[in-house]
Amino acid sequence: MPPAAATPPAREQRIPEVLKVVTQLASLVALVTALLVYFGWRRTAEMAERFGADASIFGLSSQDYVLRSVDIVLLPAVVLLLLALLGLWAHGRLVTRPRTARRVAAVLRFSWLVPLVVGVPQLVWREPVGVFWLPFWFAVAVFGTWYAQALGARIQGRTQAMPLVAVVVLTALAAVALFWMTERVAWAVGGARAEDIKDDVDRTLAAVTLYSDQRLDLAGADLTESVLADAEAAHRYRYDGLFLLDQSGGKHFLLTGDWSPGHGRLIVLPDNSSVRLEFGPGR
Repeated sequence: MPPAAATPPAREQRIPEVLKVVTQLASLVALVTALLVYFGWRRTAEMAERFGADASIFGLSSQDYVLRSVDIVLLPAVVLLLLALLGLWAHGRLVTRPRTARRVAAVLRFSWLVPLVVGVPQLVWREPVGVFWLPFWFAVAVFGTWYAQALGARIQGRTQAMPLVAVVVLTALAAVALFWMTERVAWAVGGARAEDIKDDVDRTLAAVTLYSDQRLDLAGADLTESVLADAEAAHRYRYDGLFLLDQSGGKHFLLTGDWSPGHGRLIVLPDNSSVRLEFGPGR
């Protein structure tokens, strides 16, 4: 009778490792998706606020927010991945040099002071700059302190894991740092985009000629209303001087051309047969 196997088959040994990798990847994808949705929402909210509206009027879905984030987040994501690779390389070098690693860990243990030493003076010296950079200094404090503890344990040969409470708290702080940084970047991008549009609407957005089957009473200094001579036309009322900002949630979002201080209008119209939009130089 053959002896019983002393160890489980290699395939059975690999299953837990595969499940662990899949779980980690799923968690990473969920975190990235949440950050993209939050970025898209915050950017849209800031743009809407600059035009005197609320983000809820756009009726965007989570998928819409993700799509509006990818083009902006792609480059920073590549930079972060390259920095992560650089960090892994540096970590590999550090663990082979215990003396240098101890010095680095000793310095990083004071990372929690960075928001106080750098962030607070920025807030006092120039508040807008300080408000923008504060979450980044907070992230340096969290991740720096966390890495200092991990590196110190590694070079001292400690195999005991950090207490569960400490891991939960550090993970929560890291998540707060990520979302806080995302919020600041999205706020800056959304505000800059809105101001660029305001400064040069006719070059930034597509010009629109609006036709309506009813009079909309939109005439003013920034756009003109005219009535077509054909009484049987389906859309007799024509409006010139509008620009398309967005189309979502079954609505058209149009801007007038003049956004000097005290001027400018955001006009919301239903996307149905009662109106018709024509793009181009007009006639």
